[in-house]
Amino acid sequence: MTNDNNNQPLPQILICMATYNGERYLEQQLESLCRQTCQDFLLFVHDDGSTDNTGDILKAWERSDKLNMVVLDDGLCFHASSKNFVHLLSQAEKRWGEFPYYMFCDQDDIWKDDKIAVTLKRMKKAEKKYKQPILVHTDLEVVDSDLHSIAPSYLKYRSINPCIKKLNRLLIQNNVTGCTMMWNQKLNQVLNWKNVKPAMHDWWITLIASLFGQIVFLDRTTILYRQHEDNVVGATKVKSISFVIYRLSNLQYVRMKFRQAVQQAGDLLKIYGPTCDKEEKMLLRQFSRLYDVNKFKRTYLVVKYKFFKQSLIQIVGELLFI
Repeated sequence: MTNDNNNQPLPQILICMATYNGERYLEQQLESLCRQTCQDFLLFVHDDGSTDNTGDILKAWERSDKLNMVVLDDGLCFHASSKNFVHLLSQAEKRWGEFPYYMFCDQDDIWKDDKIAVTLKRMKKAEKKYKQPILVHTDLEVVDSDLHSIAPSYLKYRSINPCIKKLNRLLIQNNVTGCTMMWNQKLNQVLNWKNVKPAMHDWWITLIASLFGQIVFLDRTTILYRQHEDNVVGATKVKSISFVIYRLSNLQYVRMKFRQAVQQAGDLLKIYGPTCDKEEKMLLRQFSRLYDVNKFKRTYLVVKYKFFKQSLIQIVGELLFI
């Protein structure tokens, strides 16, 4: 496996970065990658049709020797970061084949200097124990646009329990943040992106890791998770009046998200049902049929199979509006 630019052996880790109109914060993120204590990675970037200076920034960095970096300039636009990340994974495999490890990188965060090193160390420890597909993830520190701390722990701020790994709970709510993830080659070999519409790319990977491998949580923050007006996915404190008001004022969006989760389960059943164990296949079948039954039956199935979210206020909302 060699780098097609200079015929040098490729590094251990492929980092995929999807960009769109990110000129304001992009260089700060790239600088944080330069400061990583582990530099054994290739940064593979695809821009989704930016109308600002993002493209120029990427080209300048690619020409420099600051990072081992390749920009995929194919003119394609997806208008969705999730599809952009999936495109990067497929194109990387066509160019270079498989990497030992994979990560996602957002354009507007700051990676702490040892993020890659500590995640890789935890991954290799897990591989010695499990010998199977593995997903490692961490916590994040929530900060504002100027990097002032909002919350020391994203998971606590969002009332997310990273120890939940059972399929019935992960089908209704993801607890793994994509930009903290590292997954190994064995998990990557199981991923199927063809003819599916995952609710989110990181959620899809998490569910497949739950089905066929191990999910490992490293209890430390490795990213400054920047919150600003242009976030695609942001962080709102769950145990707050503003969260309740926001959800109540966006019930159509809430119901859409429930339906996406159900459709995602249907895709999982279609692709992975033949290789799942009996219990997992049953859970996928029951969850994927939630909108084939009436409201009363739907609520009954949620309670029976414990398709519960991860905080009391979210469970109440789920039972009311699913």
